[in-house]
Amino acid sequence: MLSYELDFLFSLFLTLIIEVPVLVLLTRFHFRINSKKISTAMLVFTGIVCSFATLPYVWFIFPYLIENQTLYVITAELFAVVVETIIYYYVFKYTHKLSLKNSFVLSFLCNLASFLVGVLIFTIVAQAL
Repeated sequence: MLSYELDFLFSLFLTLIIEVPVLVLLTRFHFRINSKKISTAMLVFTGIVCSFATLPYVWFIFPYLIENQTLYVITAELFAVVVETIIYYYVFKYTHKLSLKNSFVLSFLCNLASFLVGVLIFTIVAQAL
């Protein structure tokens, strides 16, 4: 009975351990925003907030609204990218004038990384069964 909920918690944990480091690395090394402008603690906190703000919708709302699996994945991932873009933009625009475009790039790459790792894990588990 709790299998779906446990899968969600695993997915949330996996999302956090992938997206938060990607967010920190991109912010520091690609956008060259140092810790005086945006602290690492703020980056980690923002990454956690983004995942907690989007993943429950992806897991518990969208599956009931969209039956087609492909459409569900596209819509849910697009939702996550857009919502997280908005969060990144508003959190970071005052500390480092992070543009909406750069906020989108952050969100897209963080979500792409966790999506690809999720697909990889799903493929490995499916082959093992």
